[in-house]
Amino acid sequence: MLAGLLIGNAVVSDCREFLCELDALGYMFGGMLFGAGVGAGIGASYPPDRWVRVDLPVQAGFPPYRTPFHETFAFKLLYSGLGIALVAIIN
Repeated sequence: MLAGLLIGNAVVSDCREFLCELDALGYMFGGMLFGAGVGAGIGASYPPDRWVRVDLPVQAGFPPYRTPFHETFAFKLLYSGLGIALVAIIN
C-alpha cells in the first residue's frame, strides 16, 4: 500500500487539475491488491502449525488440566445470547 501511495503521489505531483489525488488513490489500491496477493501466496506456502494437546502426568507435579472458559458450554451459550441481543438492538 505504501509503495502504491508513493507511486501515485509521484504520478500526480505535477497535476493541476481538479481532484488529481483520486488518481493517486487508484495506485494506492493497486498496491494494496498486489500486497494482498503476495501475502496470500506466502501464507499458502507456509501452512500454520498444528498444536496437539498432550496430557501431562499429575504424578510428575503438573497440575490437572482444566478446560478454559472459552471452550465451555456456558461461554458458547453466553456468546450466542449476546450475539442475538446485539442483532436485536441494531435492528
